[in-house]
Amino acid sequence: MKKAIAYMRFSSPGQMSGDSLNRQRRLIAEWLKVNSDYYLDTITYEDLGLSAFKGKHAQSGAFSEFLDAIEHGYILPGTTLLVESLDRLSREKVGEAIERLKLILNHGIDVITLCDNTVYNIDSLNEPYSLIKAILIAQRANEESEIKSSRVKLSWKKKRQDALESGTIMTASCPRWLSLDDKRTAFVPDPDRVKTIELIFKLRMERRSLNAIAKYLNDHAVKNFSGKESAWGPSVIEKLLANKALIGICVPSYRARGKGISEIAGYYPRVISDDLFYAVQEIRLAPFGISNSSKNPMLINLLRTVMKCEACGNTMIIHAVSGSLHGYYVCPMRRLHRCDRPSIKRDLVDYNIINELLFNCSKIQPVENKKDANETLELKIIELQMKINNLIAALSVAPEVTAIAEKIRVLDKELRRASVSLKTLKSKAVSSLGDFHAIDLTSKNGRELCRTLAYKTFEKIIINTDNKTCDIYFMNGIVFKHYPLMKTISAQQAISTLKYMVDGEVYF
Repeated sequence: MKKAIAYMRFSSPGQMSGDSLNRQRRLIAEWLKVNSDYYLDTITYEDLGLSAFKGKHAQSGAFSEFLDAIEHGYILPGTTLLVESLDRLSREKVGEAIERLKLILNHGIDVITLCDNTVYNIDSLNEPYSLIKAILIAQRANEESEIKSSRVKLSWKKKRQDALESGTIMTASCPRWLSLDDKRTAFVPDPDRVKTIELIFKLRMERRSLNAIAKYLNDHAVKNFSGKESAWGPSVIEKLLANKALIGICVPSYRARGKGISEIAGYYPRVISDDLFYAVQEIRLAPFGISNSSKNPMLINLLRTVMKCEACGNTMIIHAVSGSLHGYYVCPMRRLHRCDRPSIKRDLVDYNIINELLFNCSKIQPVENKKDANETLELKIIELQMKINNLIAALSVAPEVTAIAEKIRVLDKELRRASVSLKTLKSKAVSSLGDFHAIDLTSKNGRELCRTLAYKTFEKIIINTDNKTCDIYFMNGIVFKHYPLMKTISAQQAISTLKYMVDGEVYF
């Protein structure tokens, strides 16, 4: 039997509730009934809510995956692509649309448009009638999209003009402390949410940190704007405090601002005074209450973004740092009562991980397998590609293809994961940073250099502050499990344990 692949697309998310997708599926099913010598591949390419006007679907959507698949030989010549009409493939300008069609046909893939049952194949490129028909369809589709785009732009331009001149509501969309009245002519503030906003501004004017404000709201069971208690976080507080809608200003998106579209003052009802709003903007406290202006080198977290809490997965932060005192590592969720793990002395962790392991990282390499992680991943990618190619070749002769298609899907997922891992390794490769032991951890520059080295050496460190142990994942693939932090293991002792490594893991 011959293989057919379906491609379905519609432009806006609003069409999901309409008949567009069902209509395309119905046409495909009807065609397969009539053409019983074809079977439909289990992989169906769908771009639901992605426009073809500017070619987005061919850059990041399922259609781009289809084009990649035919160019890399995953979809073999002789396959038939089923689409409702040519405008599903492209609504770009005529030249670009025809080039997309030619690209598919030149790879030996036939295209059948179900609306008129027209067959396009490689021979169609030399048939004037077929080519002219395709050009006319592409031109019509592009013109329709141009007209729709112009209408939408004009409609929004008029709405913005009316909003500027008379305060007319452009859309029902509004900040979560407001709602549209019954007549849909004005926004109405929610009294309870406005009180919450006033409380947040009051706390900020008291110089409380974002985390302290979130903790206060959670401790006092203040509901957030989704109606949930104990759900406030510092990032939500930060965004709210900077939202100009609080003083009545409608701020366009970044994309709209790039096109010269300006803010609309007085569009929303004001709930905070200008003086209070801009006074809060002048407060510059770091999220965890530490002044950004401090030049104390000890405030540089050597394991920032690398060390995670074993209980909740959040990145560990530093706490109670003063002068030359190292302070502690603590989970940020502990302050919000979302994690009960205790803090741990920072100098203890830093000495065991930084001085003993990081500064000797060049010696911590696999004993038996001398190939570096890059080479191993490259070989794995080649092996996966060969397996996929062999399975694709088997599809053309196999009586039952479902199991083979599932194997291809699993292998393809593994291939993508390996490719991402390889890119990550290459981007994080430790370059020559000189003598690591000579790094001065009492200076700002030295600590920043050490932090960079840690980021390039460790994939992640999962710390258990209850047991005072951690799991250390090196970028070269080695894993130290249950590495103790209460006693010092010298670099030489750690290196000597590599002879007991099993599947890249060493247990302590």
